[in-house]
Amino acid sequence: MDFWMLIVLLTLVMLVYLDPTMSVGATQKCLTMKNLMKYSLLFSVALLIITGVGMVIGAAIKYLTGLYGVSYLLPIFAFLLMVVLGSYMVMRTTRKEDFQERLLSPITVWDYIRIAFAWCVPIFLTGMCVGITVKMSILSFLITFALSFLISLGGLMYGNRLGYRYMKPGSALAGVMLFVLAIFYIAPYATQLQIPQM
Repeated sequence: MDFWMLIVLLTLVMLVYLDPTMSVGATQKCLTMKNLMKYSLLFSVALLIITGVGMVIGAAIKYLTGLYGVSYLLPIFAFLLMVVLGSYMVMRTTRKEDFQERLLSPITVWDYIRIAFAWCVPIFLTGMCVGITVKMSILSFLITFALSFLISLGGLMYGNRLGYRYMKPGSALAGVMLFVLAIFYIAPYATQLQIPQM
């Protein structure tokens, strides 16, 4: 996977986390800059841990497929992961909206961290995709940390000031762009993919 694809993939998947962060911001009376920074920092660490686990599993899959001579399956697996992520984003637009925008009691740090882990599936699958397509590096973790921090901070601030809105169109667009990214990724492999005869 090219570096630009890695950036686009992580950015698109991170957009799903505007949903929980924006909904938290919309239910809080006042969020100070100190709390915004603290919550976003911890949110980023939680997502980084989840992504790291996904990357390790992805790297293990990459190693095992090489060990057993089936590494030709890796591009297909990565492609399918991106399709699943895109489908998840699009399907979110069809669900019935049950969020009610109203003031709630101040959220605690642990509640906010629990939200990050409750939404672990998209970023975990992304970590796996990165693990099987990119050599693990500090840069991948730094990009994940920076994007998750900015998404959390932006979602909290937007929700707190303007409320919870525009999530469905944004999620649909991100899902479609993930489909396009998956096609761009698999295209170079499609013409050269040869599955050995058993």
